[in-house]
Amino acid sequence: MKRSFWIRWLVGAAILALFIIGTDFSAALDALADADTVLWMAVLPLNFVVLGLATLRSRLVMMQMGHDVPASILFSSVTLGFVAGSLTPAASGELLRTDALRTTAGVPIQDGLALVAFERLMSFYLILLSGAASAAVLLLPVGPAGAIVVLCVFGIGLPALSPLILRLLPPVGDKPTGFLPKVIHYLRTTLHRMQALFEDRWLLATWSGVTMLTFAVIAVQIWLMAESLGGGLDLIEAMFTYCGSQVLSIISLLPLGLGVYDASLAGITERAGMQEDAAVAMAVLVRATIMLPLVLLAIWANFHLSMARRKAHATATTVVVGESAAGDSTPG
Repeated sequence: MKRSFWIRWLVGAAILALFIIGTDFSAALDALADADTVLWMAVLPLNFVVLGLATLRSRLVMMQMGHDVPASILFSSVTLGFVAGSLTPAASGELLRTDALRTTAGVPIQDGLALVAFERLMSFYLILLSGAASAAVLLLPVGPAGAIVVLCVFGIGLPALSPLILRLLPPVGDKPTGFLPKVIHYLRTTLHRMQALFEDRWLLATWSGVTMLTFAVIAVQIWLMAESLGGGLDLIEAMFTYCGSQVLSIISLLPLGLGVYDASLAGITERAGMQEDAAVAMAVLVRATIMLPLVLLAIWANFHLSMARRKAHATATTVVVGESAAGDSTPG
């Protein structure tokens, strides 16, 4: 596992190095120096809007499963998951959310796993649809583009059919003994939790709506950065830039999408009409105005969750001690 981890980091660093070597960064730095500070600074507060929307959609899932998680805990776990997911292949770092929710809010691990799996699958699926729709509008004639957009819109509802497959799974049954049977039991329980989520049409509709709104806010962030560098992107091109670079970053399985994300973002924006120096400057700005603030917020979130974990542990210990003392004082 450790060897695979370091190999991925080295591969990502090598791709990033090749991107840097093949780029005229002096021109990119000049573009950054001339950038409209007011416009790219406007990107920063929108990070809180994105995290707020991500927290809202997680709250929708938690409420469906019967958990009323405090807003601060949910916001912190979402923030930590966002950053940990970007640091790990296929966003596997999001699993940190399951432990955070279990230790601070008492959410069973199966429900936490169902939350993460549901959100990762749905989010990636909606990114693919959004990318396909925006690419069709940008690259195809009106007729075929319209047909693809309509198919993508209808495609948003396809996850509602997944229970037809999930219902074929055997019932969960009683909790078994032994390591492997327990693992299988946890997986079955998680899948059954996900089945309940996919069967809730209202949840699917509202969750998808909030997620699409999240994508739109991120597209606005990218558009603002492009405008600060002299323009060259409209909102549809900004949406395609986000979706395309995000998909390539995820399927690369590299931490932070090192190199792949930067090169794809610069390449997509340059093909969309931006100058090469501005396109490279865009990749730098995305890291500086989105990724760096999220990392700092994740550090705060981890600290907040640690404090909440200690408080929950102290409360549980006090209750146990109090119950023990009450038992000892009861007349025999």
